[in-house]
Amino acid sequence: MVYIEPGSVVMSCEKRGAFNVLLEHQSFKAIITKGYWIGKYPVTQEQWEIIMRNNPSYFKNDKNNPVECVTWIYCQDFLIKLNALKLVEGKFRLPTEAE
Repeated sequence: MVYIEPGSVVMSCEKRGAFNVLLEHQSFKAIITKGYWIGKYPVTQEQWEIIMRNNPSYFKNDKNNPVECVTWIYCQDFLIKLNALKLVEGKFRLPTEAE
């Protein structure tokens, strides 16, 4: 885990139309008011299996590979089970788009 200090970041998005023509470009400043901890590395297949008792990954040749083929809903289930273990004082969650 690595700690991310509070601060701001400029976020932008582009809207493209037919033939990949840029229609609109918008930028805005996102402010992170509280610092937070975030995983430095992706969740491995082995870590996923320990918590979820399954491995949904297509590429299963190495347990240290990142878990893949998971949906947002599967990740929410993973977080519920991980938080139930009470490994840390706070709660694990997915980062926001700005984070």
